[in-house]
Amino acid sequence: MAKRHATLVELVDLGYEQIGAARSGRMNELMHILAKKQNPLAALAAISKQLSRAVGDDPDERDWPSIEMRNQSRELNTQCDRMLKELMDQEAECEQVLVHSRDQIQEQLARCDGAKRANQSYNQASQTSQTGGQLDLSSG
Repeated sequence: MAKRHATLVELVDLGYEQIGAARSGRMNELMHILAKKQNPLAALAAISKQLSRAVGDDPDERDWPSIEMRNQSRELNTQCDRMLKELMDQEAECEQVLVHSRDQIQEQLARCDGAKRANQSYNQASQTSQTGGQLDLSSG
């Protein structure tokens, strides 16, 4: 349980770094943070698999070395559950930030594309007015 707790603390800390990088548009840093999260996420999955054997057990029936250890384990589990929720909330927030950023970039690209088209139209109109245009006299 202590390993699970320590791993979740690390992931939550990285999650705050992740949100900060996403909010400020530091995409390279965001990619590095996401890469740093891979090992703790793999460790958390392995730890969870080990602990899953005890999920169906009644804690009162388990043989504990002491009541203090049992209470400490229960408290760590409660904290882990809170951190898991916090981790999920961080991921959802980061996703919202990135979606908003993506939408803003799409709007900027659309404005740039519109400006490019307007410029091309202006240049074509300018060239046509300078040359006097073309008159097709072949179709009598």
